[in-house]
Amino acid sequence: MAIDDPGKAAGGKLGEYAYTGRPQSTTSERSTGDVLKDIIGNMQDIIRSEVRLARVEMKEETGKMFRAAAVLAAGAVLALYGLLFILLALVYTLTTSLSPAASALIVGVALAIVAGILVSAGRARLRKVSPKPEKTIDTVKENIEWLKGQTKS
Repeated sequence: MAIDDPGKAAGGKLGEYAYTGRPQSTTSERSTGDVLKDIIGNMQDIIRSEVRLARVEMKEETGKMFRAAAVLAAGAVLALYGLLFILLALVYTLTTSLSPAASALIVGVALAIVAGILVSAGRARLRKVSPKPEKTIDTVKENIEWLKGQTKS
């Protein structure tokens, strides 16, 4: 067996039976206990990988949620300013001539329109955030199917 044998490197943590450099003549060379120990070890590695994947996925989704909430908050602030200008326009209408009131009303309506657009965009982004770790769920299902296939053999 050569030192740079790619088969040996591919064996990794699967145990010494994964690649020995010689063909396995029979399956009776390994005890049932060794096989079970390897299966349990492999399942532990799979579970650890799934937990890491779930953490990464949840971190990504949390980031999306915070960005959407920021846009929603900006829309809410602008909506408040729009309401204040509309109220200011009503005050001007009651106390002074029509010209200042009309200008304040135009500014208030414009801010309210922009706020509505931002709130709508923020809500749309929040709808896209998935609280479920979809990739993790899919890989867990694949692992269960793989395990079922391994126990049937």
